[in-house]
Amino acid sequence: MLKQSLIKELLKRKVPQIIGSYFITGTTLVFFIQYLVDKYQFPSHHPTLALFALAGIFPSVVILAYSHGAPGKDEWTRIEKIGIPINVLFIAGILFFGDSLNLWKINNVITTEITQEKEEPKPIISLIHFTSLSEQIPHMKKHLILEDGVDLHPIDTFLLDSLRKYFTVQLLNWYFGGNNNFIIPMDDKDVNYLNNHPLLSVDLAFTEKRREDVKFWKNSADSIYQKFNGPNHIAYFNIYKSSANRDPHYQITKSYLRGNPNKGNNGNDAPVVKSISDLFDNIKSNIEDLLGAYKKIGFISEINDDIILVNLKDMNVRKNMELQGTSTYNYGPGNGGYKNRLEDLKNAIDYMDETNEHYGTDFVQYGKKYESLLEDSLYCMKFEDDKHVAGCVQTRGENYYLRVIKVMDTVAVTKVIKYKYPWVKIRINDFVYVTTN
Repeated sequence: MLKQSLIKELLKRKVPQIIGSYFITGTTLVFFIQYLVDKYQFPSHHPTLALFALAGIFPSVVILAYSHGAPGKDEWTRIEKIGIPINVLFIAGILFFGDSLNLWKINNVITTEITQEKEEPKPIISLIHFTSLSEQIPHMKKHLILEDGVDLHPIDTFLLDSLRKYFTVQLLNWYFGGNNNFIIPMDDKDVNYLNNHPLLSVDLAFTEKRREDVKFWKNSADSIYQKFNGPNHIAYFNIYKSSANRDPHYQITKSYLRGNPNKGNNGNDAPVVKSISDLFDNIKSNIEDLLGAYKKIGFISEINDDIILVNLKDMNVRKNMELQGTSTYNYGPGNGGYKNRLEDLKNAIDYMDETNEHYGTDFVQYGKKYESLLEDSLYCMKFEDDKHVAGCVQTRGENYYLRVIKVMDTVAVTKVIKYKYPWVKIRINDFVYVTTN
């Protein structure tokens, strides 16, 4: 009976109707404020602020509804005179001090999370250009280390078109479902533009004598980057057929950059392959590397025979993983890069000379590289305003492979499992990678 009497009294005083109207009005207000935030960039914490104010004043609404909802004039009761002012003061205090208490950042977090869920990641754009610039052959012959009697010739248009068509199709298949878009220009306008802004890829870590080559490369790189709307990667393959007293080979002069030429990671390579199938395979491998087939996860910090300690910058390394170390040459003052590179070249030459085993490498080219570097003590040193500032850092494919035994905090204990070449030497500060494919 008491319960029924209470319900009748509440209905008589229109408490449910007033609370319902208040709820509908308050909800509409919050949605309207959220609209202002989305449409006109009002501060993102305003919906939270409104919601708190509506909830905070609710006790006063209930009191007023019960005391004045019935027909006729009602006197103000003691609970109204005390409760409502306390309620209002409480809300005013929270609104005044809420910002310093970080109460309104809740909405920021929610809004940020919703926005992040809605936003799709931007695709990774890679510009890849295949060409064979006959007018650049004198430059290439001057700076490439070629065997005696070797001449360079441009490859034919049919092979260039085949490369463009093949990789246009295959890259879509290889990276299907990924977040990669590829630009391989085929129309004459874009091809001519790229040919007129060549990235000549013979030792980008130039010495002082080649300062003009540095400027030329930089101007071309900037121009290409702007022309094609800032791609994430640029790979420029300038390919030649080389011939002498041997079967024809293919010289792939490659230049690449990741990101803005001013801030990105720039590099070059000039491998020689013996057949068209090797040419396609080598380009595929180069593109994979450009797109991150290998991720640097640390560097060698200690060497104890075949037990190697790796300082990690990526904590996802686990036991039994296979890592790849590579000889790393830092040509800066006091880092020994120049001396170490000479030592490795000489070790390679001596080993191949003694055993007559070349492991698919070009013995003559190793010798020419050694002689060229021996004559250039300033190789890979960077200059600015005629003052020495730093040396570059290079990796040259002198690889070895490590198995993770255990991981302790930021150090991986590894064991050497094989070397790419018998003459490879492991050194402190060599870079270590993991395959991501």
